[in-house]
Amino acid sequence: MKSEYDYPEYTHTISAVHLSKEDRTLQIDVMRTWFFQNYQNPVEECPYVSKEGGYIFIWGGPYYAGEELHAEFDEIVPEEVVDELVEELEEQCYEWSGIPDHNDFDEYFLDAVGSATNPFADLCLSIKRLEELLGTQFPIHLSQVILQMIFVSAITALEAYLSEFFINEVSEDEAKLRAFVENNPDFKRERFSLSDIFKRSDAIKETVRKYLSKLIWHNLQKIKPMFSSALQIEFPDSLKQLILAIHLRHDLVHRSAKTKEGETIILNQSQVAELLNNIRSFAEHIENVKAKPDF
Repeated sequence: MKSEYDYPEYTHTISAVHLSKEDRTLQIDVMRTWFFQNYQNPVEECPYVSKEGGYIFIWGGPYYAGEELHAEFDEIVPEEVVDELVEELEEQCYEWSGIPDHNDFDEYFLDAVGSATNPFADLCLSIKRLEELLGTQFPIHLSQVILQMIFVSAITALEAYLSEFFINEVSEDEAKLRAFVENNPDFKRERFSLSDIFKRSDAIKETVRKYLSKLIWHNLQKIKPMFSSALQIEFPDSLKQLILAIHLRHDLVHRSAKTKEGETIILNQSQVAELLNNIRSFAEHIENVKAKPDF
């Protein structure tokens, strides 16, 4: 059990004692934040091997929301409140993975980080091309392959947009960069000697770029609080459809278009068109919030 926990926006912390006295909603929000700091859906970064019977938990696990949350919070939060969050999380996933600690990063990708000058325009162009492809007639035996390719490419375009948008914002604005560093829970855990303070300060932008190059940008639960605390941009209230699409994308890529039960996934044109519209609307929401003046 920790003595301090992060608020959902990572802007400050709350002690275990004070958390025990807060209302049900805040208790659940803080517990959810803690959970996603430590665990993730294995769909994010765990390999899936059918002959082994499922995911290979290379980052630790499987972990179970009920076990981990009760072990951490039973002395702080009423049992029925913990159970409410457990029920919510188990609707998303039953077995959870640990969070990877990446020590390496892709140098090629790092060189490309933040290179897009207009991420929204790039996304819109990608979606337009995918919509044109979606409207093209192909032989019936190729239709599922084409729909799968468009679906996967759409999620990839969303990842590229989120990463480029965020990286550009913190790279070009010192206040946003500082907000990101000060509120990011991973940086809060960093420890170094006083003699290294200037060296660390001089290298802060490079440190941030390396960190951001390693993120899984379709992990919206991880990305959402970063946009909130550093950029003051809140995601739409409901991300359910996008999250479900991201999970489906995993099955298309890593299970050869089969569910974990072995059933073949069949896409239809309207389903793919809806995904393209949802991604465009999501990005438009971000751009509109960014465009609003600060008061």
